[in-house]
Amino acid sequence: MNDLHMLAVAEWKLHVKVGGTFDQLAFRHYIVRCLMHSVNSSAPQTGPRLGPLDRVRKHGLNHHLACNDKQARCILCMKNCRMKCTKCDMPLHMHCELDYHTQ
Repeated sequence: MNDLHMLAVAEWKLHVKVGGTFDQLAFRHYIVRCLMHSVNSSAPQTGPRLGPLDRVRKHGLNHHLACNDKQARCILCMKNCRMKCTKCDMPLHMHCELDYHTQ
């Protein structure tokens, strides 16, 4: 057995000895959850992001497309584009802008 497994078993035995109620699997899940929450969340996040609120997106004021220095996926059609809305900060094509800001 590896050292981490033996350490987890020893910790669980101590947990039971002091009156803990977790079984060994639940105790391991608890350890993993605690470790996951202790990770620094300032690391860059990847994946889909939340867009602006609908009331901001649809009010129609000060939405302008500008060149984006990075290529990104259009929030509407999901194809690559190099433009973004300056107010929403979302990547958009010129032909997708009206639909995105009105639907």
